[in-house]
Amino acid sequence: MWVDGARRDSTPAELRLAPGRHQVVLVAPAGDSGNGGYFNRRESVELAAGATREVRIDLARKATGLDTSSTSNPADSGSWSGVRPWPVIAVNAHLLPNGKVLSWEEGEAGFNPGAREITGFSEASVWDPATDSFTDVRNATTNVFAGGHAFLPDGRLLVTGGQSIRNLQSPRGTPHTNVFDYRDNRWRRVENMAAGRWYPTSTTLANGEVLTVGGNND
Repeated sequence: MWVDGARRDSTPAELRLAPGRHQVVLVAPAGDSGNGGYFNRRESVELAAGATREVRIDLARKATGLDTSSTSNPADSGSWSGVRPWPVIAVNAHLLPNGKVLSWEEGEAGFNPGAREITGFSEASVWDPATDSFTDVRNATTNVFAGGHAFLPDGRLLVTGGQSIRNLQSPRGTPHTNVFDYRDNRWRRVENMAAGRWYPTSTTLANGEVLTVGGNND
């Protein structure tokens, strides 16, 4: 327990404070309310000369690390679930217009000398929170790890670049450009960029076009 910035080694049933404004901070295990970890519960106390005031600190209201004293509805205040399995290592994740979540992980990449074409793939998945189900939506042509991301005006997701060589000592960007359509859960390759880009930044402009800058191709 801390009072006005000074630590108290115990939590007495009654605090005797001088008149004025004071801050009381209780540091307690969140496990008291069923969750792991610790949280802080803060209360401001103002006392007039000769006055007393009772301050109650409700541990359950702070169990998630959010002050939910004004509401107990998780839809309003938010809440953390327990840890759950996921089909991919979600290095990248996007909330889609239909409320589902697209995520993908680092994949594999190579080079086809005959076609002089960069090859690759990425494991990807769409989660539907309404049914708590996953749909496999692997990108079969590009390792989109380390690509730039931006939503198009119609809700499709544009992913520019990615990784063409997995050796992180000498990474190279791919010129591939991909569009994910949430309406049919499909990736579509579109025209390549002029150069490969590894970790570029893509930004949707006011006119609906997407500006892609940066990214390594060395």
